[in-house]
Amino acid sequence: MTAEAKFSNLEESRRVATLKALEILDTPPALEFDRITELAAKLLIAPIAQISLIDEHRQWLKSCAGAPRGEVPRGVAFCNETIRSSGPLVVPNVTEDERFADNPFVVGAPHVCAYAGVPLVIDESAVGTLCVIYNKARSISENEIALLETLAAIVVDQLYAHRKSVALVKSEERFRLAAVASSDAMYEWDLGTDTLMWAAGHEHQSAGGYIQFGRSGAEWTSSIHPDDRNRIALDIYGAINGAREYWHGEYRFRRTDGSYADVIERCVIVRSSAGTPLRIVGAVHDISTQRAAEARLQREAHHDALTGLPNRAMFLEHLEKAMAQAAEHSASVGVIYLDLDAFKDINDTLGHDAGDAVLIGAAKALQASLPVNALAARIGGDEFAVIYPEQCTPAILEALARSLMKEFGAPVPFNGHELSCKASLGLALYPQSDERPGELMKNADLALCEAKRAGGNQYAFFTPKIRQVVQNRISALACAKDALARDAVMPFYQPKVSLETGKICGFEALLRWEHPREGIQPPGLIKEAFDDPVLSLELGKRMLDRVIEDMHAWRSTGVQFGSVAINLSADQFFRTDIATTILTSLAHAGLQPRDLEVEVTESVFLGDGSEAVAHALDKLHDAGVQIALDDFGTGFASLTHLNKFPVSWLKIDRSF
Repeated sequence: MTAEAKFSNLEESRRVATLKALEILDTPPALEFDRITELAAKLLIAPIAQISLIDEHRQWLKSCAGAPRGEVPRGVAFCNETIRSSGPLVVPNVTEDERFADNPFVVGAPHVCAYAGVPLVIDESAVGTLCVIYNKARSISENEIALLETLAAIVVDQLYAHRKSVALVKSEERFRLAAVASSDAMYEWDLGTDTLMWAAGHEHQSAGGYIQFGRSGAEWTSSIHPDDRNRIALDIYGAINGAREYWHGEYRFRRTDGSYADVIERCVIVRSSAGTPLRIVGAVHDISTQRAAEARLQREAHHDALTGLPNRAMFLEHLEKAMAQAAEHSASVGVIYLDLDAFKDINDTLGHDAGDAVLIGAAKALQASLPVNALAARIGGDEFAVIYPEQCTPAILEALARSLMKEFGAPVPFNGHELSCKASLGLALYPQSDERPGELMKNADLALCEAKRAGGNQYAFFTPKIRQVVQNRISALACAKDALARDAVMPFYQPKVSLETGKICGFEALLRWEHPREGIQPPGLIKEAFDDPVLSLELGKRMLDRVIEDMHAWRSTGVQFGSVAINLSADQFFRTDIATTILTSLAHAGLQPRDLEVEVTESVFLGDGSEAVAHALDKLHDAGVQIALDDFGTGFASLTHLNKFPVSWLKIDRSF
C-alpha cells in the first residue's frame, strides 16, 4: 500500500469517526433541519433539497424536502463526490458527466439532471452535504452557491448543537464546569422545590442586552414571549408528567432591555426508579443570529435589492392568494403591468447609476399612489407590476392607472439632470381576462405591449383582439425568419412606363416570398416583420443584394432596363451606413449609380434620425442615385421635405 493510500484511509477513518461521534445517524426527523432543506429548495427553486450524512457504506438523509427520507448505497450517491471535493460541487448537466451519466438515479427516478452540493465540515472532516437536485439541466449562479454555503453553515451549527445536546442527555451529573467553555446557559431544575440552579455565567449576553433566566420555573415562564408562553409551558409540563426522557423546544425569551432573543432549549428529565420526575438538566442556546440570518435570506429571496419592493416570486405568491380569495367571494382582482418608457436610452446615455435612480424613483411613485390593500413589485429590469385585490372593477383599475401615470409624470433629479420616469401600463382583470395567474400576467403584458405600440405614456386594457394581434405578429415574424432562412425572399419587377413615349423606362422591385406549400406570396403576410428592427434590416439587405445581382445579369446580357427602384426602411438609414453600402455594391457589380433609384416614405424623415437620413440621401444623390418620395401627400410636412431633401421623383398616393 502506498503512503498516499494509507493517508487516504486514515482520513476516511477520521471522517467516519467524527460522523459517528455526532450520534445523529438514524435519529428521528428534526424541525431545525427540515426548515433548512425547505428554505434551500425555495431559495434555489429546486424540486429536492437534502441534508445527507455518509458513513462507510451508505448515504443517510437526515432531512429531505421534495422526497421521502431514507438511505442509498454510498456508491451511487452524488454526495459521495461532494465530500471528496475541497468546496462546492456543481454539475449543471449530469448526463454529460461521465461520473454520473449511468447513475440509476439519472436513468431512473427521480431522473436527476442537475446537482449542487456543499460539504458539511465538522472538525475538519466532511461528514455529509447540503445539496439541491433538479430534474432538468440548469446552470447554477455564484449567488445561488453562496446561498447554499450560508445554509450549509447553519446546518453545521445545528450538528454542533446536536452533539452538545447528546452529551447533555448522556450526562447525569451537574455540568456547571462545561458552561465555562460554552456559550449555552446550562441549568438544573429541582422540580420538588421549583428551584433553578444555573451554571456560572448564566446571565447570558445577547444582542440587545442580557438574558436572565430566573431562579424558579415561574420566573422562567414569565419571561417567555406571551405568544409562545402557553405553548412552551404546556409542552414541557406535558413532558414532565408523561414518560418522556428528554425535551427540546424553541421560543422567544425577554432580554433585560425588553427585546426578545430567539432561543432553543434541550433538556433531560431525570426520574426516580419509580418514574417520578425529580429534576431537569438542560441548556439554553441563543439562536438569534441564526434566525436573523434566515430572516435576511428570506427577505433577499422575496424582495428586490435596489428598490426594496417585493420581487417576482413574492408577487406571484400574493397574486395566487388574491385570486383564490376572490374566487371564494365571487370577486375580481386587478393586475397592472408597467414598463418605463425610454429607460434604455437613459442607461445608454447617462449610465446605470442614472438608470438605478429612475428605478428607485419609479418604486417611490408606485408606493405613493397605491392604496393600502394593493401590492407593487419589481418584476425585473424596468418592469413593475401591481395587484389590486378585493372587488376590483374596470373603473377602479382605470382610476388607479391614471393616478400612477400622474405620479410617474414627475421627473427624477439626478446629477443636475431631470430624468423622465414616464411609463406604459397594461391592465387585466381576474376572472374576466383569465382565471390562471400566469395567463393573467401574460394578458396584462400583452396590453402593455399595445400601450407601447400606441406611442407609450398611456395605458391599455387587455382584450381578446390584442391577443389576436400579437399572435398575428408572432406568426408574421416566424414566417419572415423562415423565408430568410430558406432564401425564399425575392424581388418581382413592376415596369414603369413613360406616358410620353409609351415605352418601359425602368422597373420597381417589389418584395415577394415563397411559401413552401402555397407558392409565391405578397409581403402582406409578413408585414409585421418590417416593424422589427433586426428583420427589417435582413429583409432590406436581401432585397438590395438580389436587385443588384439581377441588374448585373441583365447588363451582362445586354438587356436595357433603365433604372430599378427599391424601397429602403428607416432602420436601414438609422442602423447602417446605407449610402456607402449601396455605392460599394453597385461598383463591385460594375453598375452605375444612375442604374438605381431609392424610394423612401415621409416616415423616414421624421424623428431624431432625420440628419442621418439627409446625409445618406445627399451622398447617394451626389453620386447619381435618384431619390423618389413615396406616398407623397399623405404626410403633414410634404412640402417642407421637398425643400430639405434631394428628391428627384414624387410618387403620388393613389388616394389623390
